[in-house]
Amino acid sequence: MIAQTRKAVGLLGTSDGRKQLKRSVARRLREQFMYPIARMTGGHNPFAPVKIAIEPTNRCNLKCEFCARLYWDEADNPEDDIPIELFEKIEPLLEKSPKVILQIFGEPLMGKAFFNMLERIKQNYDCHVGFNTNGILLHRRNAERLVRLGADEVYVSIDGTDAFKEIRGIPIKTMVRNINILNEVKAELGSTKPDVGIAMVAMKKNVHETADLVDVAASLGIKNMWVAHMEAHADYLIDELLFNHVELARTHFDIAKARAKEVGVDLVLPPLEKTEYFCDQPFNTMWINWDGAVRPCCRAVYANTIDIGNLYENSWEEIWNSQAMKDLRMSLLTGEGMIEFCEKCSHRVLCKDHLVRILPRGNAEEGRPTEAATLDQETQAEVQMNA
Repeated sequence: MIAQTRKAVGLLGTSDGRKQLKRSVARRLREQFMYPIARMTGGHNPFAPVKIAIEPTNRCNLKCEFCARLYWDEADNPEDDIPIELFEKIEPLLEKSPKVILQIFGEPLMGKAFFNMLERIKQNYDCHVGFNTNGILLHRRNAERLVRLGADEVYVSIDGTDAFKEIRGIPIKTMVRNINILNEVKAELGSTKPDVGIAMVAMKKNVHETADLVDVAASLGIKNMWVAHMEAHADYLIDELLFNHVELARTHFDIAKARAKEVGVDLVLPPLEKTEYFCDQPFNTMWINWDGAVRPCCRAVYANTIDIGNLYENSWEEIWNSQAMKDLRMSLLTGEGMIEFCEKCSHRVLCKDHLVRILPRGNAEEGRPTEAATLDQETQAEVQMNA
């Protein structure tokens, strides 16, 4: 107790220390009181979200064969970039939220305001900033900007080794080259940031390459690799779900785990059996699309899912404790009155059925889109120019 008191007093002596102490106190209060308060008040949450996701753009330079963008209703999901005026409406929230994800759908490095937002966040707020990228635009100029502006964490999407080109339309050597460039820039500028990880979407056609990808990660000095289940947005993708090939997946996951231990990679693998979770996202996170639409979780981030408000119409405080959000929280706390989207969400109950979410252009009659895993001319030029 005396040691803790001395540490607290010591933290009061500096500006950074006071911020750290304030956040520590807020975190403990949140952990102790957030859920009891929500239960007693019909879902009200007096604590601000600890993580916010901001969508720089929902445009993308790839057409990965499993991506929802290929199958959703295009009229309901127009493509564009976030205007800086909307970001300014979000900025008051940055004072309260210690973690920012600068990406939702689309390739964030294509966003016209991406680097402007990153610079403003890191200069003016005490936030950890990370994002996922397909890696195409991780050329030297962008790598230098990411390092100089202080990005904290970058996960590069790589789905296997040989199968990667079939899935995303680009060879893995492009990713290896670009990650090496980022590593070189970090060394040149004397920075350990951003931390680099690999994110893999696993399916039947690439699960046998999980261990090979662990080796790639180790060769690049990457310590963290995260593997997730593919979600089937089209009928023809259902057979690719690992829940249809559990023994195959388990065999290759076991090989990958052993390999990761040998080479020092922290490998996170998804369960291969039905698994239930408590969804805390409507209590802790806020997801903001480029058009101001606010979503309660990482699964409901496009049209015809869950829309709880828009920052062009209401403040974040009004949306955060709107009736829609309070009802959603209470349904998760009590299990009563849960909407269908939440009932069938794979982040609440992971199982085969919940990984199937067929979108309007994903029915059997449509088949595999002709544009899947192809590159547009601009992206082809980008890859060739930086080869």
